[in-house]
Amino acid sequence: MYQIEGTYQVEDYVQANRLHMRQKWLRNTFVRLVFYGTLFCLSVFVGIWVAISSTDQSPLSILAAILPIILMIALLGYIYLPYRMKKIFAQQKELHLPFKMQISEAGIHSENSLGQGTRPWNMFTKWKEDQKIMMIYHSDVMFSMLPKRLLTMEIIDFVREQLKKNNIPEK
Repeated sequence: MYQIEGTYQVEDYVQANRLHMRQKWLRNTFVRLVFYGTLFCLSVFVGIWVAISSTDQSPLSILAAILPIILMIALLGYIYLPYRMKKIFAQQKELHLPFKMQISEAGIHSENSLGQGTRPWNMFTKWKEDQKIMMIYHSDVMFSMLPKRLLTMEIIDFVREQLKKNNIPEK
């Protein structure tokens, strides 16, 4: 049995939600680079096409056609979503409380000052992880966060082993 104690940080919540929204095929850094590079090139192509088909074909009109698309992507991913996740984290007061987790072959037992509960491994539906966080899903939209800053490699390997042993798919 392993014991974890800590407090969630806003960065944990933001990272978990980024990972939650990211599809499995986009978790690979190379694939993500190719995907976003292609999206960027497509934006440039559309911008050039719009500029060429317009009467004014100056470089400034090409930039004017491309810039809103690029700005929209940047604003959504790097400003709005982190802002929204931070706001939601601030509203969920339970996430600010110190917690204890016991991880064993029986499942995960969690407790904080408001209560406690045990969830057997076979009750989880899927899991995801990246460099900073491991998420174990109760349903498609509800998950438990395991920040890797609180875990040792031994605990991470144990959790993976239990998930695989209980046929919980990695998504």
